[in-house]
Amino acid sequence: INAEYGEVCVETCKQALEAQSKAAIRIELCSCLDVGGLEPEPEELVRCIETLSIPVHVMIRPKPGAFVYTPSEITSMFLSIQRAKKAGAKGVVFGLLEQRDRCT
Repeated sequence: INAEYGEVCVETCKQALEAQSKAAIRIELCSCLDVGGLEPEPEELVRCIETLSIPVHVMIRPKPGAFVYTPSEITSMFLSIQRAKKAGAKGVVFGLLEQRDRCT
């Protein structure tokens, strides 16, 4: 784990602790980094928040692939953001595109 740039993307609390020990200033918690990152399990988010002394930001992404979402997926993302906030996450990370692949 290279903490040279400050924020480190990790999939587990164990990786987050290692990053913190190497001077990371913030964690981006994800799952499935091999597909660009998806939402982590809620239990892993809580474990990281309770264990770390640095801020944890959480990936809000329900599926791999394009960043174009259906209305129901957007509703699910909104609920995930609310859960992350309630759990104590200091921020969220996500992206959205219009159907024509333009940033919104």
